[in-house]
Amino acid sequence: MSALKGTVGIIQSINTADYTATVQLPEYNNQITEGLQILSPVTLGNKITSIPKVNTPVFCIFIGDDTERGFIIGSYFSDKNISNSQEDEYKIDYQGSSLTIKEDGNIELKGTLTKIDSEVIITGDTTIEKNMIVTQNVTISGGMSAKKGFETEKATLKNGKLDVQSIDYKEMSKK
Repeated sequence: MSALKGTVGIIQSINTADYTATVQLPEYNNQITEGLQILSPVTLGNKITSIPKVNTPVFCIFIGDDTERGFIIGSYFSDKNISNSQEDEYKIDYQGSSLTIKEDGNIELKGTLTKIDSEVIITGDTTIEKNMIVTQNVTISGGMSAKKGFETEKATLKNGKLDVQSIDYKEMSKK
């Protein structure tokens, strides 16, 4: 079994095709390595990928004395790579979008667009603080109420009253 040695470095270039990066090693006269494998939490069917950006500080391990046979273990926080996380949260922050899971069970999701490509079941109350646009059909089983206005092509619900503009009974009977 070979001895492992570790050192810090700075990402110089990325190869996304084979998930490797070259690293400048300040402790070794700023030598730049060949492509080192970027390690990540992986199982056979489940993968978490996060390719570091150029200039990211990283920690590398090497097998024996050969700086070409090594791995990038991960990045670390420093004055140049600051963490915005708090002690009681798990946070993924990427290019201004973020997912924060808090110790109290709350989850915050922030981004410019969130697309969900699956069936969604919400078992708790839902509050929509801005506009909602529905491009297909809405089926309501149970009651519905609105404090301000609710509009469709067929009807408008305002101040608790439903004002029906027009209904095509032939179209309704087909459903």
